[in-house]
Amino acid sequence: MSKRQVPMWLLGLVGLVVSAFCILGYLINEEAISAQTAQPLNNWVWGITTVFALAFTVGSFLKRKGFAAVSLLVMIIGMVVYFGFLN
Repeated sequence: MSKRQVPMWLLGLVGLVVSAFCILGYLINEEAISAQTAQPLNNWVWGITTVFALAFTVGSFLKRKGFAAVSLLVMIIGMVVYFGFLN
């Protein structure tokens, strides 16, 4: 392992934090939908992003670099879609 390479367990910890953020966003958005101030499409995006954040976390802890990379890419696309277009 080179000195500049990030350990996979550290990426797993980052994934846990991002997963918690996604779950919190999903729950907050669920309350906003109940109050009729948000659209249900926002919740779908949060849900999909949460699933891929959890997949990234699991892939990182299991040291599956390819799986973690694809999950990270889809998770980032989900966040860009939410914050860029739906928010």
